[in-house]
Amino acid sequence: MPEDARAVVLIPDSGNRYLSKVYSQDWLKNHQFVGSTSASTALISDLFQPKTRGFVTSDQPASVALNLMDQRGITVIPILAGEDGVAAPSNTVQGVVDLMGLANYLSEGANFDGFQCANLRLDAPPILDSSDPWFALRGPFQDHATLLIRDADGVAPFRREDWVLSLGRLSF
Repeated sequence: MPEDARAVVLIPDSGNRYLSKVYSQDWLKNHQFVGSTSASTALISDLFQPKTRGFVTSDQPASVALNLMDQRGITVIPILAGEDGVAAPSNTVQGVVDLMGLANYLSEGANFDGFQCANLRLDAPPILDSSDPWFALRGPFQDHATLLIRDADGVAPFRREDWVLSLGRLSF
């Protein structure tokens, strides 16, 4: 380093806010600071990093599903068994509310007032476990734009686009 150069040293009190990228394993992998996972041994959990989660129960107003999808930037939200927005301990998926299905419903002139999530329920897409091999996603993504992934925290949607982008974390 030249004699007149300045060195800057950051001494954070914590990394929670402004140094979050340093502590993000995804960011480190994506920028090749740490090794990537071998495609031959990778699991869905190596690719699936849900940033947002949400669910509704069938007895909740459809507006709750719409608000959650808007706030969390998701287009599919699972309907879990339970009541009043509290999931049953089983976390059983009863179906999904899909933004496109909701848009089609509204464009047909249907009245949104008083509708519950049960009225908009669609069959759930395939549900895969985060401990499955990553290539188990290939077949279901041929027929579905969004899948549900079950992990220790429950279920969350995984979009085909996010899956393709996440493949950069693997070494082939």
